Amino acid sequence: MKKTNLLLVLGALLVFFSSCNKDDSAPATKADILANKVWRITSHTVSPGRQTQDGSVITDLFQYYGTTYQDDVVRFNRNPNTYTFEEGPTKSDPTGDQVFNAGTWMLNSDETVLVLQSANGQFFSYGQIVPISEEDVIIVSEGSATHLTNYNIVDLTATTFSYNYAYRLQQNGPVYTETITYTAE
Repeated sequence: MKKTNLLLVLGALLVFFSSCNKDDSAPATKADILANKVWRITSHTVSPGRQTQDGSVITDLFQYYGTTYQDDVVRFNRNPNTYTFEEGPTKSDPTGDQVFNAGTWMLNSDETVLVLQSANGQFFSYGQIVPISEEDVIIVSEGSATHLTNYNIVDLTATTFSYNYAYRLQQNGPVYTETITYTAE
């Protein structure tokens, strides 16, 4: 009888402690979510709208990309933190390089700002020339330029990644905010 009671108590304790076992896996960080996926651009907007030469105002910049840019992708890798912007299936130059921009990336300490450092000093923006703003830093050393660009993360989930950045086209002109959204493939 004592052995049976002892076995019941030990069994109950074993069940109790195994059910109270904490999940040892930590929640994914934004860096973990961003990395090791292929992100395809799905939206690019500007606010306030930009006036075109014919006087109309546009907010949807993605419609002007054309098919050779609409299927481009970006990849973020970890250890080391590198990124690549790559041509999609419809390349603008069939004989050109698959990767058209690459470098390193990091997130700030609270994972709200993505910092890209281009390996070739290139400033990257889809479909337009954007003047360098206060959020951008260029470091020149020994004849080479390194370009750092900060992007404010708007949304980052397992399936959606969007960021924005602000700039002025003229010194005292309006501040435009562009938001670019990607979907994980």
